[in-house]
Amino acid sequence: MSKYDQYTGFQVHSADTWTTFHKNQFDVKPFGDHDVEIKIECCGVCSSDVHTISGGWGDQKFPLVVGHEIVGKAIRVGPKVTLIKEGGRVGVGAQSWSCLECRQCKNDNETYCPKQMDTFGAVWPDTGIVTQGGYSSHVRTHEHWVFPIPDAIPSALAAPMMCAGITSYSPLVRNGAGPGKKVGIVGLGGLGHFGVLFSKALGAETWVISRSHSKEEDAKAMGADGFLATQDEDWNKDHLMTFDLIISTANNFGEGFDLGAYLALLDVHGKWISVGLPDDADLTIKPQSFITNGCLIGASHLGSRREMLDMLKLTADKGIKSWVETVPISAENLSTTVQRLHKNDINRTSDLLFASFDIPLDKITDTRNHVGHQQDRSQQPFARNPSELETSIAGALYDLETNTADLKAALRPLQFVSAREIEVGHGKKAIVIFVPVPSLQGFHRVQQRLTRELEKKFSDRHVLILASRRILPRPKRSARSRNTLKQKRPRSRTLTAVHDAILTDLVYPVEIVGKRIRVKEDSSKLLKVVLDEKERGGVDYRLDTYSEVYRRLTGRTVAFEFPQSGSSEY
Repeated sequence: MSKYDQYTGFQVHSADTWTTFHKNQFDVKPFGDHDVEIKIECCGVCSSDVHTISGGWGDQKFPLVVGHEIVGKAIRVGPKVTLIKEGGRVGVGAQSWSCLECRQCKNDNETYCPKQMDTFGAVWPDTGIVTQGGYSSHVRTHEHWVFPIPDAIPSALAAPMMCAGITSYSPLVRNGAGPGKKVGIVGLGGLGHFGVLFSKALGAETWVISRSHSKEEDAKAMGADGFLATQDEDWNKDHLMTFDLIISTANNFGEGFDLGAYLALLDVHGKWISVGLPDDADLTIKPQSFITNGCLIGASHLGSRREMLDMLKLTADKGIKSWVETVPISAENLSTTVQRLHKNDINRTSDLLFASFDIPLDKITDTRNHVGHQQDRSQQPFARNPSELETSIAGALYDLETNTADLKAALRPLQFVSAREIEVGHGKKAIVIFVPVPSLQGFHRVQQRLTRELEKKFSDRHVLILASRRILPRPKRSARSRNTLKQKRPRSRTLTAVHDAILTDLVYPVEIVGKRIRVKEDSSKLLKVVLDEKERGGVDYRLDTYSEVYRRLTGRTVAFEFPQSGSSEY
């Protein structure tokens, strides 16, 4: 009997028998403070699975369960988990661990961590246990690599996004895909179809490049603006030096693949980014292929946690629907599906396998009665589930506490109540984080540094920290007795006091030196708030944000300004 917890899954025993799956039990690593235990609902089939079990990517640690496009339910969370709620629907992708301490991890490049571990086929150094993938009953993963799935995305559509989706999304956003850009997607399989969907959602002109015209109708149905078939004579002639970015999702290049013909499509300093990893494929290119346009060749590996959350939000907001085919999970169906994928006999994108295990977890030791849970940073009222934004903020605060030495002690006791995004005009948004009133002073001690760090993580958005205050209504006499005295309410809970406090919180640490109400011609009122001139250089670019956030929160119009030189009006 094993001394470790065990799960059940479908394993392949060797590359020689890679199409034969056996339902076995296997050891899993001990449950850690930051771990999340997930009961798997479904798992996508990725080309990586086939490359791995067939020996295309070299020797592997068999017996092995593959599958790393996982969606399921978080049935258990460690005492220090802050990013995931127990009972929530979550996803796991191709990576399940990184050190979170190196330069790469601290710069939202966790997938390039020198110590990163894959969801299957990696070895835990302290136990020698091999990580096993998603063709299983359950998976156990560090919280940083577990992602909350928005309610708007069905599990069957979310699963392939955990690998194919993020692999296509990350190089698009990192290389500027958007309005005014022309993007080419090479290949229209699982990766390629996500490339088209996300490129269009980001606003780029999107073309599919494929060997033949067989997938042209699918490409147009996905929203592609154009289609190029490389089997056509002079296929690239009319598009030379017109593409800003080409993402190659090709699973194999085949004989006669002419990389130079693709690179010729790129504009000056355009980029070719490869995300497909064919077996034993070598590319030959002449130096002359670079000289005409100074193009750049690179690659991309998965995507960061931040990018994963952004991708899921984009998908939910825009109603993006991935193209999937579903198959019940069984040894026979797994065998058939991986062979179909090996032969490129998959319609549109990767199959999705629904897990339907009848075998429960065997002898998992429940330590929750013995180890106190650390309360989640997002202290949600009414026990509601945190939003995607709130989950992201909780993760960002945890990252800063863990990885920023001079903030660690200050952030450890701090929590927030809720957060929301507010439109502030010109297509921009601000993030407002509401914190308990007793915690506000603690936030103030590190607020300038903290907001700078958060604004790095949430780019193009100002971050504001406000106390969560409740306005109490004016007390009334009891309906039962006219002689009952009016109930007292604190002055701090009146509408005027709360609105004044919001003003103070918005501009902190800048001091308010004057206020005046102006009545406009239409009889509406405008509150003018004058700020300390000494702080002009630090906040003048944020004044419009302050005004719009105040209007959205209170319904009142305010104008922030600094004293006019030599003026004695205030």
